[in-house]
Amino acid sequence: MASASLHDDLDKAYNDYFGFKGSSHYFSAHTDAPSALVDIEDIEENITLNVTLPLTESTVDNIALASHSASSGWRKDDLAPGSPSAVANPIVLEGSKFSSGSHIWNNFFAKDLVVKDRAGDCLGAHWRARPVNYCPGPRWEHVGLTLHRPGPMGPKPEGAFATIVFVLPSEYEGGQVHLSTEDNGPPIVLDTSQNSSNTTYVLAWYDSLTPTIQPVTSGYRLAITYSLIHTDPKTTVPIVPTEVGTERAFRAIFHKWKDGGYTMPEKPFMGFAMRKSECIDPSRGVEGFEGKAAVVAKHVLPIAESLGFRVCFASLTKTLFGYPHHEHWTYDARNEKRYWAETFKTPPMGDFAGEGHELEDLRRLDGEGMLNLGRIGVPNDNMVPLKAFWGTKPQPGARTFLKREILIQDVHNESALVFYRPEDETDLILSVKGAYWFLRETDITNEPTSQQTAIVAAVLQRLGSPRQTRTTYDGEPSDSDIALALLDHASDWEQAGLWNKAILYCDTAPLEKIKDGLEFALEKFEFALLKDGLLALVRFSNGLARRYELSELISDHDPEKLSQVALSELARAAINLCKKPTVADVPALVSYAQSKGPESILSFLSIIEKQGMFEVLFALAKGLHDLRQLSSTSAPLKDALGEVIYQCLGHAIPQWDEGLMRFVSWSNWDMKFEGVEDKVKRVCELIEFSFSLGDFRSCVDLFNSLLVLEKPGKIDWETVDLYEHLLPHLKIALADRGVSFMSEPFVSFYRNAISVYLQNELGAKPVRLPPPPPDDVRCGVAKCEECAELQAFLQGDDQETSFTVPTPRRNHVLSRIKNFKTKGHTRLVVSRSQDVMDGLSVCAEREELEELMGDRYTDVVDAIEGKKAFVAGNAPMKAASTPPPVSLKRRASATTNSTNGPKRNRR
Repeated sequence: MASASLHDDLDKAYNDYFGFKGSSHYFSAHTDAPSALVDIEDIEENITLNVTLPLTESTVDNIALASHSASSGWRKDDLAPGSPSAVANPIVLEGSKFSSGSHIWNNFFAKDLVVKDRAGDCLGAHWRARPVNYCPGPRWEHVGLTLHRPGPMGPKPEGAFATIVFVLPSEYEGGQVHLSTEDNGPPIVLDTSQNSSNTTYVLAWYDSLTPTIQPVTSGYRLAITYSLIHTDPKTTVPIVPTEVGTERAFRAIFHKWKDGGYTMPEKPFMGFAMRKSECIDPSRGVEGFEGKAAVVAKHVLPIAESLGFRVCFASLTKTLFGYPHHEHWTYDARNEKRYWAETFKTPPMGDFAGEGHELEDLRRLDGEGMLNLGRIGVPNDNMVPLKAFWGTKPQPGARTFLKREILIQDVHNESALVFYRPEDETDLILSVKGAYWFLRETDITNEPTSQQTAIVAAVLQRLGSPRQTRTTYDGEPSDSDIALALLDHASDWEQAGLWNKAILYCDTAPLEKIKDGLEFALEKFEFALLKDGLLALVRFSNGLARRYELSELISDHDPEKLSQVALSELARAAINLCKKPTVADVPALVSYAQSKGPESILSFLSIIEKQGMFEVLFALAKGLHDLRQLSSTSAPLKDALGEVIYQCLGHAIPQWDEGLMRFVSWSNWDMKFEGVEDKVKRVCELIEFSFSLGDFRSCVDLFNSLLVLEKPGKIDWETVDLYEHLLPHLKIALADRGVSFMSEPFVSFYRNAISVYLQNELGAKPVRLPPPPPDDVRCGVAKCEECAELQAFLQGDDQETSFTVPTPRRNHVLSRIKNFKTKGHTRLVVSRSQDVMDGLSVCAEREELEELMGDRYTDVVDAIEGKKAFVAGNAPMKAASTPPPVSLKRRASATTNSTNGPKRNRR
């Protein structure tokens, strides 16, 4: 079983010793109590003894006889004084051997308010068992029937936590009950001998008191004894508080706390809630409190102070949340939805919903200085008692009703004593305000104070642990912000070692702030003292770009170049470890190529992952080209860079459409490709870069990647859609720059692209045998020539027929095909001539098309006229001499088609 927490132990002790509302004992006399009519079973040979009161000598002997088993051989002669087997005094019969034959007595015992409320409540047992919600009260358990005779006494029977005794009417003297406490004070005397012949006495006491039954000097004292058994698992066993017990309980807890015997909560302190009205002047110590607060202070303050605990006084705001009482809810007609019945502006609270604590204005009772922590939130496991102020009325105006949340809010503005160990003060500050707050709030001194030294050590330890495994202050800034604050303190204190430790946690800090921290530090230290920390920062930073930024910063502030060799080695190591570079790494790679030569980038290209790296490779190519164009770059270096650039493009171009989304939408059998504009832009950017380079090898590679021919009969509509947007735009852009699209490599690309386009538009289509046609698809109009032609075609053997008629009549034929579901039998062929080329808007004149297509022109004409299907060839791409530079800019007039491409009937 897990041990109790510090909060649980303190909360239990607080409630046991400061929340006790009962008495250590109870005593009452009842002259009108009914007769118990005690029956004792199995006196001798199954004889039942009816005990009559007051007791007689013979009845006493029979009770003594009943206390021994008949099988033991014990007899009445053994009652004689001095007999070796004489019955012990007192005589005790266990509960199963006697009973009451009186219903009136049973009612008195079980239901009468004298017993249940006066005895139980006086002990505080009921109150302790039922503080808020219903829970079972203590159980009464028969101990036995006790007969005291004149003579020496025996041991008392054991109980649970309290004992209740009914002393029955009988004439006797003596037999007083003395209750002794552990304080060694005078005993409490409960005398039941007065008017004992006609009085029933009810006695009760906690078993933490030691009862002593005085000898009976004459007559006989008969009593029924019960033990009170604790039954509620949600509460602790009731005890009666005493001075010694309170001191012992709290000292044990504070000792265990001081020695590290508890696992501390996230915020390592404990607060004791108190009424503000009872805290007169806490600076006076115990004398500054009144009422219950004085009782708490009297017992706890001396213990805490003697063990070295820090004690603070603070303002406490406790907020209780609850739901309106159920009597103030109503329901709709279907008994499903609840509405608030606005009988009260602020309704009474019903069910409890939660609570919150806030402490403010903490002040040490010893008058020593402490940082102003402001207002801080406090979890429930940092405050005792847990149920402070439950059921009490808040101050006037402090109760509000949150209608939207249907919550009642009670605010109690009270006070608290706060305890913590001196060694926990650092963790306390960090847990409620965070390291950054402390470093910014604390005054800078020439030498750090002991508290500042402790905070700095704790901060470094926290920064060195994974953030997800440590507790952090709510709203605490990043580790880099905390480390930057440490840099300033290290510089002020002139502690280079601390500065070198703190700089390691600035790996994600803005470069400008690191620069400020470094420049401030160089006012106090020589660069040589900071070099190791700065190099370690580069080594531990993530990302090639970040390392190069830091390297340049360090190099700029290293006038004697003490770090040059180490930075060069770090750069080489970073390059070798960079398997998946990013665009942000490109400037570092260009800088590396400038210092180490182009061959360093070729080596880099051999080790990185190529897939999914288009943007990085293209950006690197452009960065190297910018380096190549610098006037300070030598001619041999320019030639070498040109080859490296081509290698970058060679890896990038096969994945030129990386990251470009393609969307396909359908509308009335029309398929549209959305996002083609981004692809056109990407292709144009690559072509323009080829012009900038004056090298069209990569342009040829790009065109070849765009001309992957599909198998005959397989339509790649997405490629055709790209051509429809790209080719007209490219032609106009070239013309604007005075470059003919008939020059290489553009003419070869156009020729092959148009071949793919024509094959998809006018190529051979697979023939599928349709099911038998319907009997008659005609519209019923006698003179409808198109319907007659369609009917004749369906009943004939021809493979196809054409309808060269105006659009309305073609639509009429289409409607007949749709209505009779004959699209599997027919297809509508619209004969076109040069209009097929309008989809590309490339060649405006027949002569231009003839020049472009060369020996394939005849095939094009035959396909357009419907004489034969067009089959695309695979003419190789050619590179040409460097044409004049051209800038490919998008123009709205490049094509009259919509941005989503021309709609095409796919039926």
